[in-house]
Amino acid sequence: MVILPSLSQNFEMKSGFEEKRRIMEAFDSMGGGLYEALYKGEQEKKYESFLSHLGHIEGVALDNGCGTGLLLERLNVETVGLDFSSSLISTARRKGLRGKHLILGDAENLPFRDGVYQYIFAITLINNTPNPLKAVGEMVRVSKDGGKLIITALKKSFSMESFLSLLRSSGLKAITTPPDEDLMDWVVIAVLVN
Repeated sequence: MVILPSLSQNFEMKSGFEEKRRIMEAFDSMGGGLYEALYKGEQEKKYESFLSHLGHIEGVALDNGCGTGLLLERLNVETVGLDFSSSLISTARRKGLRGKHLILGDAENLPFRDGVYQYIFAITLINNTPNPLKAVGEMVRVSKDGGKLIITALKKSFSMESFLSLLRSSGLKAITTPPDEDLMDWVVIAVLVN
């Protein structure tokens, strides 16, 4: 027996796909050089806000929504960088990042098996996904038990309450919030405890 999606589910899938395509095309047309010119300074501030709280990072990490590889340049562990913009991934590849594996992929449908990553970084990613709950759920799925998820969200897109509610709805409980007064994003470090 074949079960077909309902008309409303088809519309949700189509509108989600159309939104992803719109966002992807915007980042692709921007290109890596313009992306870094516009966002590098702000991204660097975000990295400082959470890297100082993490201490020594070990294991395998995922930079989900890695863009041009700005965070990858700072991580001293084996890291997979995933982004759905071919233009931004191409810029990251040209940097020749050693020990970094770059993949063109979708944050809402991560191409990894369960329980792989000790650290997952999603810096200003979830506000660029049609279904933030699904994106966070995928990060939870591929995180090891005890893994740390470092997630930020634009303050103009989420209130702190709605951001924390989203994370808790995905099963994240041990949540800390480093100071982020001067940032455009809320910053959260969560530990996955099954």
